[in-house]
Amino acid sequence: NCQLLITLIYDSPLPEEEWKAEVQSLRSTLRTDLGDPSLELHFMGRSKGVVVCVEQDWITERLTVNGKELFYKQVEGSFSNPNPAVNEKVLSWLCNCFDQALVRNTRWWQPMLVVML
Repeated sequence: NCQLLITLIYDSPLPEEEWKAEVQSLRSTLRTDLGDPSLELHFMGRSKGVVVCVEQDWITERLTVNGKELFYKQVEGSFSNPNPAVNEKVLSWLCNCFDQALVRNTRWWQPMLVVML
């Protein structure tokens, strides 16, 4: 299922309720124009210290790393490589580096799970 998080940035005050209503209309138009009524579209509006979120401020990216499927929560405003294939290769490389470090350092116990944030 495809997800998009679109952030719109304004240089003038953002009327929150009016903006949310307009975004709902924009969402419907985009789904129709793109031919996918199930497309998950999430919107953020930013204006001089004001942040307005419609539904959620994150998407879930599905990546395959070393043969395992990972679900990666991408929060608006945080870095994410827009190329999922590059993300998978970078995460695979990091996991392999960590595995090699564990092998070289015999004082470590083998963890069941490694979480990198």
